[in-house]
Amino acid sequence: AARQSETRENPRPRGSPTMSMPLHPDALAADRDTAREHMPDEAAWVRESLAGFQRHGWLSDVLYRVEDGREAFVRAVASGEREVLVSTFGIYFAVLVLTSVSNNGVNAQIANIMPEVYGIDARTTSALISIAGLLNILLYFPAGRWMAKKGGFSPFTVGIAARMAAGLGMGAVGMMTDNKVLLGAAFMQLMYNAAPFVRLPQAGLAVRFASFPAGQANGWVIAASALGSFVGALLGGFLAKEFGYNSVNWMAAIAGAGSFATLFLWLRPVEKQRAEHELEPEPASNGGGA
Repeated sequence: AARQSETRENPRPRGSPTMSMPLHPDALAADRDTAREHMPDEAAWVRESLAGFQRHGWLSDVLYRVEDGREAFVRAVASGEREVLVSTFGIYFAVLVLTSVSNNGVNAQIANIMPEVYGIDARTTSALISIAGLLNILLYFPAGRWMAKKGGFSPFTVGIAARMAAGLGMGAVGMMTDNKVLLGAAFMQLMYNAAPFVRLPQAGLAVRFASFPAGQANGWVIAASALGSFVGALLGGFLAKEFGYNSVNWMAAIAGAGSFATLFLWLRPVEKQRAEHELEPEPASNGGGA
């Protein structure tokens, strides 16, 4: 009993060797309570540590560097956005988004447009898509040769104009009562087979119009295509439900017309000016040897 009382008064410190003699339960409880009293409060420890860092200037230095880095990042992002969007490249980006809306809006609903608007059955629709894929492969060759001879802007312009014409044609034919099958299939092929002339020059034109690294420019090209695909599919689905499937064709026509107008009114003059500047001969050097 005396030993147990002594143990209660002087509990075993944490981490000391275990006593071989078993302790009374009351002694064990007292040992745990005392240990809790001596355990540091975690929140208090964190506060004391941070206060110590601040006294030594470490915390202030870290916080200053974090805030300085954050402000620099915000400035860089704002400057980068202005450089990308409020520029010639921004106009090019808008053209890419609009033409992607036109193309992908139709692609997302083509399985519904062909039977519901033109009366073309599912088997024929699949065959038409397969034919378009095969023609795409073949058309990449003349598109590449054209781009090699004349640069990327000419085939790109033709591809943008073809998508606009295809959207307008698909929408107009959808309102007709006769010859819908053949004309609908023809304009559908035009929409699909404009792709080689639009896609092939995209990367080169992105670098041409950008004032920042080529990798970043091509990243924005992919972003434009993804954004147009998202908007075209989402908006096309809404229009199809609310106004019928032919409204998707008119959406493609409007987006295609916006893309072509943006290219023709704002991007074409810039390209023309650059092409003329590149053709100007360099001034002759007057330098002579010593």
